[in-house]
Amino acid sequence: MISIYVCNTLSFLLETQVEGGLLSAVVALVLAENFEVSVTIDAREFPCEWRPLKNLFLFAQSISCKQAWNNMCSAGQKTLDAGGGSLVKTLGEVKKIIKSARGEGLVEVAVAFSASIICATSDEILECFPEVLTVSQHLLGVPLSFLFTKILLEPCLIVDVAKLWPHMFSSGLEIVEATRNGCCRKNDGCLGSNGITNSSSAEELLCDLDFDSIESISVAFSFFLKQASFYALFPAIITIGSFHLSDPTKKLDLLLAKLSEGSIDDSIASLRLVLFWVCQIQSSHRTESSFELEQILEICFFLLKNILQRLLAVKPDISISTASSCPIFAPYIREVVETIFHHPVVIMSLSRPLCYAEELASGGFGDSLGDFLSFSKQRIHPMDNHILNLLITVAEYLSSCYCQNSVLEFHDNFKKWVGKAFDVLFQRLFLGFREKFDLCVSTKNLMQLVPTFYIFHALSCFISPFQLLELVQWIFSKADWDDLTVGKSFKVSALSVGIYIATCAFDMLSSCLYQPSAKVISSHWFLDVEGRNFDVSLIKKIYYKVLEFATSIRLDCADLCLLKAVNAVYRQKHMQPQTALLPLTMEMSRMVTTSPLSLLSHCIHGTSKTRAKLLFLLTEVSPLHLSHFGQISFCILSKDLSVAGCATETYCSSALSDEEVMMLLPTVLSYLNFSLVKFGKQHFKQFESIILFYSRILMAGFLKWESYVSQHIFIEEYDELLPSSTEELLNLVNGSLLGKTIHMLQYYFSFNRDSMKIDSSYVHSGPHDELLDCDTSEISKCTLNELLNLINRIVAKIFFLKMLLFPEDNNVVQSLPTKADGDLKELPLRRVSKKEDRQRLRFLNILVNTWHRIVRITNGSETSKGTECLQLFKFLEAFVLRSIFQLIEKTQNTLIQLHSLPILEQFSRLCLLYRFEDPATVNVLCGVLTLLSGGKFPCDVAFELLLAHSQFVPTILWSDLISDSSGFSPAGTLLRPVSSILKSFYFPYKSRSDGKSGVDTSASYQKKLAVLKLLRVLYHLKVRQDSTDFGKDFGMKSRELLSLLLSCYRGTLSEVDMEIFNLMSEIEAIEGSDCGSIAEMDYLWGSSASKHRSEQTLEKILSTNNVIDCETVEERRRRQFRENLPVDPKLCVKTVLYFPFDRIACSGPSDAENFRQDILMNRPEIPSTSVERTLRYDPVFILRFSVHALSMGYIEPMEFAALGLLGIAFVSISSPDEGMRKLGYEVLGRFKNTLENCRNRKEGLRLQLLLTYLQNGIEEPWQKIPSLIAIFAAEASFILLDPSNEHYVTISKLLMRSPRVNLKSIPLFHTFFGSSSVNFKADRLWLLRLSYAGLNLDDDAQLFKRKHIIEDLMSFYASSLSDFESRIQILQIVKKSVNSQVLARYLVEYCGLISWLSFVISFSIETLHGNSENHLVTQLTMVLEVTVVVISFRNVTEWLQKYGLEQLSELAFDLHKILAADIKLIKKNVSLVNSILQILLSTFRISQKRKIYQPHFTLSFEGLFQLFLAIDDGFNNMESGLTAELGLRALLMSTPPIFAFHKVYLSCCACTRVCF
Repeated sequence: MISIYVCNTLSFLLETQVEGGLLSAVVALVLAENFEVSVTIDAREFPCEWRPLKNLFLFAQSISCKQAWNNMCSAGQKTLDAGGGSLVKTLGEVKKIIKSARGEGLVEVAVAFSASIICATSDEILECFPEVLTVSQHLLGVPLSFLFTKILLEPCLIVDVAKLWPHMFSSGLEIVEATRNGCCRKNDGCLGSNGITNSSSAEELLCDLDFDSIESISVAFSFFLKQASFYALFPAIITIGSFHLSDPTKKLDLLLAKLSEGSIDDSIASLRLVLFWVCQIQSSHRTESSFELEQILEICFFLLKNILQRLLAVKPDISISTASSCPIFAPYIREVVETIFHHPVVIMSLSRPLCYAEELASGGFGDSLGDFLSFSKQRIHPMDNHILNLLITVAEYLSSCYCQNSVLEFHDNFKKWVGKAFDVLFQRLFLGFREKFDLCVSTKNLMQLVPTFYIFHALSCFISPFQLLELVQWIFSKADWDDLTVGKSFKVSALSVGIYIATCAFDMLSSCLYQPSAKVISSHWFLDVEGRNFDVSLIKKIYYKVLEFATSIRLDCADLCLLKAVNAVYRQKHMQPQTALLPLTMEMSRMVTTSPLSLLSHCIHGTSKTRAKLLFLLTEVSPLHLSHFGQISFCILSKDLSVAGCATETYCSSALSDEEVMMLLPTVLSYLNFSLVKFGKQHFKQFESIILFYSRILMAGFLKWESYVSQHIFIEEYDELLPSSTEELLNLVNGSLLGKTIHMLQYYFSFNRDSMKIDSSYVHSGPHDELLDCDTSEISKCTLNELLNLINRIVAKIFFLKMLLFPEDNNVVQSLPTKADGDLKELPLRRVSKKEDRQRLRFLNILVNTWHRIVRITNGSETSKGTECLQLFKFLEAFVLRSIFQLIEKTQNTLIQLHSLPILEQFSRLCLLYRFEDPATVNVLCGVLTLLSGGKFPCDVAFELLLAHSQFVPTILWSDLISDSSGFSPAGTLLRPVSSILKSFYFPYKSRSDGKSGVDTSASYQKKLAVLKLLRVLYHLKVRQDSTDFGKDFGMKSRELLSLLLSCYRGTLSEVDMEIFNLMSEIEAIEGSDCGSIAEMDYLWGSSASKHRSEQTLEKILSTNNVIDCETVEERRRRQFRENLPVDPKLCVKTVLYFPFDRIACSGPSDAENFRQDILMNRPEIPSTSVERTLRYDPVFILRFSVHALSMGYIEPMEFAALGLLGIAFVSISSPDEGMRKLGYEVLGRFKNTLENCRNRKEGLRLQLLLTYLQNGIEEPWQKIPSLIAIFAAEASFILLDPSNEHYVTISKLLMRSPRVNLKSIPLFHTFFGSSSVNFKADRLWLLRLSYAGLNLDDDAQLFKRKHIIEDLMSFYASSLSDFESRIQILQIVKKSVNSQVLARYLVEYCGLISWLSFVISFSIETLHGNSENHLVTQLTMVLEVTVVVISFRNVTEWLQKYGLEQLSELAFDLHKILAADIKLIKKNVSLVNSILQILLSTFRISQKRKIYQPHFTLSFEGLFQLFLAIDDGFNNMESGLTAELGLRALLMSTPPIFAFHKVYLSCCACTRVCF
């Protein structure tokens, strides 16, 4: 047993070592002395103790000699020995014992039989293998464990079993698979293909079977397979040929099942085991190839892929890492990576890949990189291709892990580890590539390089582009073009290889510079491993070398390489490069712009799509090349050599074809735009000949649109970065050649607007009047690139037709002179003919049909596309919808005069049927109907479809609230009232813990809003068209509609609720009492309205059944009202605190024009402040609700005040709108009457005092009072309900002693602010909160100015009595004060606000200690916000420039000190740093505008250097581009001291460093 254990362990280690050659050699050397002579001795004569060592010796020797796989394949050659052996006799005796023992004494038998198996030879076991299995099964499977020890050292045994007993092998596999799939049941089995009954309980089945029966043997073998490990089965299973099995796929399923059963550690061992045997097969395959070996390799690589998917399924967890540790990877990832990267099988494939020995196809390697790669892929061996895929899988995993590794502390460790792992791999790859290339140069044949190049290119995206360029330079030195001893064909092919690699390098360099997080994997994170420095000049050398090959040899691959290099510079116009790579970007820009002018000749002469695009990009980045091209283009297109002189004769030596001229159009258009900007429109006439030349070609071609735009020059090649929005899709179209042809025609129509005649052939769009120029079957087969080209043609056709039908909308040329009129006066509006109207209507029909076709595609009724394709169609649908709306808007006057519009009726019907769930489509339909509201468009069908739609009611009843909150219990009693309004006040410096946003951007919310707008539009159209015949039936529908709207109404200021409120008001105003009224439903809303409606329905049923009810109608309504009251006191409090002073209470229906403007101009905007996002009641509705509730006696006065309704009424009389104030006064009047008539007048006495106190201070009807006074009254209405409130006594005394309110002062200000009571702190905080909450309008600001309130607060800030919370609230008051320009100027000029802010900063720094940095940041944030607002006012800035720069300079110096103090919390707050820099910039700007004799704001060189260090430390990365820019501007705008002008150079150097 010891011998078996040791040998099995060593054998397992030999098979799972990455580099196992040395270990196998040592094992073979140690055992050679004992077994080298005796290996040929028959196993029967060999001692059983030494057999494992002998097998181990043979296995180790075969590994060293690379014959392990050949020895495995030699298995299956044995024949049965009929003579029998000792094991056969033992089996016979054991069978007898088992049959007679009946379960007794089997343990001793199992032990003895296991010893017999250990001592038996493999031939003896093979001879009676089925009986060994059945007997072992009856012995509880114990002997199988010892049988597996034999198989681990002699896996050939299973191969021999498969040959000798194929029926048993196949049946066992079937039973295992059936058991695994769960189709076997204990009492009801399923029959296999061989008639064997499969069972999930093998033990029960064996009890009823003989030892020698086929069923017993098959079940026993299936149990053997289930118990065997992956290590024991894998070598043998893959060796078994297909002819031994009825279904060869079952062996692969068995191995996959074994892999899934193991742990992660087992998977790593399995990975190494499979790689070991792949290596052995690779050695045999290099000497002798066969189809059977390739099949075995396919199985091995399929298993490897499965193992890697399991091992690499987990990403590293960065979030739970600590600052002192590396990213938390799965602990086995490093082991997996090192196993793959350093395994001999991978190294062999990289250094010596196999190549199919096929003859080189005619045409060599092809004319492009794609052709070369296609050729290379056909020559690489599948085994090497599989190994390459393994490498790519691991590399992509590491790349994705790196993208997640955003924590800086882990960046370096991770990058170094990955970089080292790749570095060794790439060095071997480079070494193999150089050796192959040297060999090819010596043999003048590149065939042997083909598979190596394919592998190299596949892995190039993980290699540094600088390393690639170094290799390119080496290739160019080896393939010397001037070497006359080498043939031209070989030199071209060799140079092409280098150019292909350079193309990949420039392409990756572009991605590294501008797209570090692109979908394409880039290697920029390997660039600085171990601080490696790169030679930037290498890029320039390679570029000019490729440029030389392109112009002299005219290699197409060189053109593509130049295109990639120039594109890297061109992308600077659209995206900002990484700051750290800015020097590289500048060097590349300088390199491209200094390209020789001969490159223009190269691109123009024999132009192709690649050269044309290269020419366009080159002229876009280099004005010099663009100007020179302009001269050449005049020469070519006008055929006049005198334009550019003799130097251009070479360009005009041969006429260009129309196709070549069209490929040059983007560059010509670029030159036209450049000339227009540079020289102005007065010199634009000279370009008329060029524009006419192109227009003739285009207008003739567009007559046959489909065939013309399908030419190869209009086919664009798009990369993997697909557009993510409709705007990006349109930019893609505008950037294409087809899009630029439309732009060129816009110039043409600017010269020919008056004489332009539209050919009806242009508007024709196929037999079905749609723009999709292909069948549905073709669309379903389109690739992404083909689909983008199809969309490109559709969008371009729409642009073209718009330009034809609406020439006055050419924005590009609207200010240019026309052909008939050379002056610059504006042309009069042109009268549209009837023919043009018909063509425009046909265009509208085409757009609607096209939109319908797209809808059918995206709905999947015609074809099923992938997610990306469907997204592109949705972008196209949005654009077509936008075009439909724009077309209807422009033809509105024509459409409203038509008696019928079938196409628009169809459009509205289709929108409701197919796009009811899409808010964008519904909004477009709403806008279309609004535009046509003045015409005769029939809306009956659309209105009925909307109301009858299955999703109409669920959509408008949707709510994001689980239930409506109420201040009343279900029994109708008042819950605990709110004790104070100001305690619920929210200060922005704190995080919000309560409340809910009133703005919802969810899909359900937007859908509800769109449907409500459409309902409102259709209702108005219906009313307008049926105004003379408004029947009773529709009145009944309106009653139901009004009830439904109340059920989905929440009474808030959200856009949805405002739409519902407007519609309900319009229904009431238009139809009167015929439809019922909101008052009849007691102004209940939401779920309360639904309950109320259900109760009314139930009452009608009871009344018809003569059920007696003792309650009167009024009592019943009052009870139902109180039980369903939906008022939420918390929302009432928020409405008081954040009252919408811009809300207007209008009465009566809006006229048609106002309604139209309301719909068309209403664009949803996301509120910018927290106040606007706060969910509040609509005061107009709530005040009307209050009037109704008080007049009907539904709510008692004390309950009314406790709910917060009285507080809303108080605040409403401070509204600037008179209508709102009237509603508020009406509520207060009814409340006072109700309070006077209340039974228990004693409880309401103090509220009555409050009303009298306020009433006596009002002198005019509907007078507007300050909002601060109103909020004080609202707060008092709550406090007076709670005698235990700390301010109850003080306010009660005020009401009893003061007959009237003073509207020109803050109540209780001096009482509370100078309080000496026990609760002095609470009194002061209450007053500060009141001051902040009441500072809303100009008359509130006057209260602070008259009594010098703001000065008292500012002086109290530095008092020893002030605490942190008081100081924060004072800062909040000051911040809110400066929102008023009048008060801001007053604070600056008369209160010394700027100096006070500087004091606040100094005071905050002086009190900074311990964990007070958060307090400093909080106060500094508010100081900066106040300063930014103040200096944004022009009159304040002018005053500071004349009189107060010293104050602002003091503040700027303090901010500069904070920035230079290196406080971590401030450095982490980028917005805070940006605000400081903006204030410094504003101070410098104001200082520069002062007179020369006035003092100026300057920083010393030391201060400038400190500012530079502060910006350079932490803000020199890509994410902080704005901060770096502001810092640079501040440094450049600063005026250095006069005595140190000779040191200006130092500041310039500092500025330059900030750039980088």
